[in-house]
Parts: sequence; structure tokens; C-alpha cells
Amino acid sequence: METLKITLTETKDFELVPFGGFDIKWKVGKKPHRGIIGACDISYNYDEGMPMPTQGEEDKAVVALMKKNKTAVLTNVQRTEFYTRLGKGLSKIQHKNIRDYVIFLYQRELDDTKEAWKEFIKY
Repeated sequence: METLKITLTETKDFELVPFGGFDIKWKVGKKPHRGIIGACDISYNYDEGMPMPTQGEEDKAVVALMKKNKTAVLTNVQRTEFYTRLGKGLSKIQHKNIRDYVIFLYQRELDDTKEAWKEFIKY
């Protein structure tokens, strides 16, 4: 019997906002910096990765949002899930620096603002 193996892509709507001022780099210097995350140090959840259906428009909008806010990390409004661009889509990620920033904001009852980010970097 001949079988056919296919992969179905789930369609999901995201309401994402920029988060922090994180920069993801392949090579991280010897001196640690809370705003720089090594690409190899991120936990990627590939099962939650989503290709963007209209690559052109949505991908450009995501890149523009990240550049405008100088961050490589997006989050949902509740700050419970974090995403970055990976290949031709969004991938759910986790990293210690992101968790630390969430805790920092929660403990001080702050919103994610440029001032809060600067305070976190100095912290």
C-alpha cells in the first residue's frame, strides 16, 4: 500500500509587541551583557515555529517592528510567550536573560519601556 506523508501548518493569529532591547548574535564577546543573547544559547521551540503565510508583507512588518524598537524579541501582550524570527517564520524562544527581564519588570511593577530597559541593563 502506498502512503502519503504530509505536514500541515496550523494557522494562528498573533498579537505581538516588541520586548526589551535584546540583540541575538552568533558570536558573543567574553564580557557578558544582559541585552545580548547568543544564538546558540537560546532554547528554540521548533514545534511552536510558524511560517508566515504571506512572506513578503508580514515578514517586512515584523522586521520593521523589530528595527524600530531595536529588539530581536517579540512577546504576546501577557508576556508569557516570546518569539523571534527564525528562517522564514517566527519561532517561540526561551532564554535566561528574557526571564530575568520579566521578573525584573514584575518585581518593580514596571511596564516595558526604554527607561525600564536601561535600568535593567545597569541592574
